[in-house]
Amino acid sequence: MKHSCEQEVQTEVGEQEEMLLRQREFSQRLTKYRGVNKNFRMPQMEYPKDREDQDPFLKGQPMIENVYGPIMGLMQVVRSGRSKLASEVKSAKNVLKFIAGLLQSKISAMDKSSNDVYGLMNIDCFFYNHVQHTYGLDALANKYCEIYLLSMDTHRKKDTRIELFLKFVGLDLDKLPYSIFEHYVTLIKATNISVTNLLNQPMHN
Repeated sequence: MKHSCEQEVQTEVGEQEEMLLRQREFSQRLTKYRGVNKNFRMPQMEYPKDREDQDPFLKGQPMIENVYGPIMGLMQVVRSGRSKLASEVKSAKNVLKFIAGLLQSKISAMDKSSNDVYGLMNIDCFFYNHVQHTYGLDALANKYCEIYLLSMDTHRKKDTRIELFLKFVGLDLDKLPYSIFEHYVTLIKATNISVTNLLNQPMHN
């Protein structure tokens, strides 16, 4: 039992260190980006006290994971089964079309520049940003983010591509690290098949 507890503690510490390294690297790239784009202003968020105590390097920096905080709250609603938008669930085909559009936008941002702020965003943050740009108003962005998250959760067992995407955005508690998403993008590019075809064709194709 003692050995098991030690393994759990080591795993938790390792995950925290990985997250802090990702945030540190992101902040460094973002600082360089700010030097190029003087008009860019990162939204300021209240910084969690416990993080200030744990890592002085991050003190005064907004938590990257919380820049688009609404997506976190919406995922909690869907996870807990408290969503009231079940009547507006999209079809699996519609969900795959949405994911294809989002991935194409994300890949384009990643290809644009190594310092592009949208290219550097974690996929969950980009998810919210993408919907916000599509629907404009925050209220509509929140509504459709919740609808698509709920729709993905509903159809996840029907299509492994949907389930994988949910692991990237973090609806599952075992969220895949961003580095895995980057490898996924590399794999997509290596196929020389468009994102639309990869996501919208039947699995057996």
